[in-house]
Amino acid sequence: MRSRTILTLARAVLVGLLLLATPGVAFFLIANALASEAGLVGWLLTVVLPLALFGVGLYLLTGDRPNWLSSVGRRA
Repeated sequence: MRSRTILTLARAVLVGLLLLATPGVAFFLIANALASEAGLVGWLLTVVLPLALFGVGLYLLTGDRPNWLSSVGRRA
């Protein structure tokens, strides 16, 4: 029986490819925000939100479970 914390080869390759793609994605998002002369809200929506969602997706793809989920379950 495998542990839940061990990544499968397919997941490990996918996480590695996504991590390699992150600088390129960030470059195009930042270039788009600078070219459109977006204000603070535009900058947050164009750059920060997609990169944050990208990071959350990578975290969830690794199969980890956030610690705060168990504490919320105990308090409810």
